Amino acid sequence: MNINNLIAGTTYKNYKALCEALEMKTQTGNGRKAQFKELERHCKLVKSGHSITVIEIYEEALEKVENRGRSSVYGNMIQFLITDLLARTKKGHLSISRNKLLETVNMINENYGFCSQNVKSLSRYANIEEHIIYDFYNTSNNNFKSAIETTLNNLQDKRVLWYETIIKVRESGIHREATRDEKDIIWACEKEMLNELSYESVSQVRTSKHWGKFKKETAKLIRKQINIDFYYHAYNISINENYISKERDKLMELMLEDSKKDDIKNDLNATVIQHFMKNAENRHDKAFSPKKMGKHRLSEKYTIKIKKLIDLLIDDTQVSIYEPITKNNLTIAEEEIINKELEELFS
Repeated sequence: MNINNLIAGTTYKNYKALCEALEMKTQTGNGRKAQFKELERHCKLVKSGHSITVIEIYEEALEKVENRGRSSVYGNMIQFLITDLLARTKKGHLSISRNKLLETVNMINENYGFCSQNVKSLSRYANIEEHIIYDFYNTSNNNFKSAIETTLNNLQDKRVLWYETIIKVRESGIHREATRDEKDIIWACEKEMLNELSYESVSQVRTSKHWGKFKKETAKLIRKQINIDFYYHAYNISINENYISKERDKLMELMLEDSKKDDIKNDLNATVIQHFMKNAENRHDKAFSPKKMGKHRLSEKYTIKIKKLIDLLIDDTQVSIYEPITKNNLTIAEEEIINKELEELFS
């Protein structure tokens, strides 16, 4: 399977044409299913009748999931920690953002979410190009989404919980689920900005230099119509209280006898760090294109910069960088005001 032959937007008339393009043998039954399963780690496909369209090509392949127990590189660690969190939830229901869930199970530190909203300031603080930071967030977010949702799907398949992805908003400091009208407005504003910036999808603009502008201008459009501070995606999880504790205890039995929750958290954080560094090295080794992210990944300093971002945003021993990032934001804002005044003065 030659993934490099994939082109976003291409429609193949049938399975055979797809196989020819990707230089792979046609198969039947489980063999064909396995091919599509592997292919969908690298791109988003839409099937219509016999035709197959490549909607999007991922910057980095999604986490590979094994059929037996559907476990990822993180093994049972993430399953146990999420199950333990849910078992301790008294209301039988939990609404939580992905970043908050990731921080709770120790896959990221407190800097990850905040800095994702302040890339320009992080770039100045860490002395790393914005393109590299966006590359890091895009690949890590794909990895995290796959890991979290694999775990939730596992538990849902066992009927110990039920979950859905929702949009939440903050209004006057209060977080709540978006109404249908609010979601319609949010989606319409995002679509308007995609058209204005000439992108087909949010995932495409997320990996581009226009991601910051997309978020900023979309927020402006939304605030013209509804009075919200911001919006974000979250998981709505309903728990089967009769079984969630049993599932946690069952998973705990699979761990080493001397393992405790803190030990598991430490092991999980270390595994994320190791896995992300390995992925960065693979991206560097496989980089060949002088366009887009290819030229950055080809640089000998690419893995060094990714290691620095991992230390700042993932490593659980890292201290908070909230103050210097906030200070940089003020400096950047002042510089932008001065530059705008100079531009108006000399234009």
